[in-house]
Amino acid sequence: MDALSPIVCGLPHREPFLFVDAVLDREPGVRAKVIRTFRAEEGFFAGHFPEEPLVPGVLLVEAMAQCAGIAAGTPPDGGTWRLTAIRQAKFFAAVRPGDTTEILVEMEGSLGGLVRAKGEVRRGGELVAEAAVMLSSGNSRE
Repeated sequence: MDALSPIVCGLPHREPFLFVDAVLDREPGVRAKVIRTFRAEEGFFAGHFPEEPLVPGVLLVEAMAQCAGIAAGTPPDGGTWRLTAIRQAKFFAAVRPGDTTEILVEMEGSLGGLVRAKGEVRRGGELVAEAAVMLSSGNSRE
């Protein structure tokens, strides 16, 4: 499969809060694999941390959640997926400016408008983060 744009795959996010560069593989309702390179000029590096910049863990979890939205496919109500819960987040190594990561998410289950997925972030094959995320669907602006 050729790499796809995350926008083509239904991800509603846009810069500067888009943490998926390309979709490498996806089977809606089952899994997705994406790639993300964290560029040195991204604004968060200026303050996290100035002397030793690294990607905040919360952004690695957000990247997993965005990948989960691609893996989940179209919500049953036609809305968009929203991050509802984060479970078991673990960070094993730092991701730094210029690092390219692969993010793999596998769906674990669904119930109505809720889905649960397990994700991992790897850099050069090394596991750097993992988490379970829950997404909920909604087509209204509450």
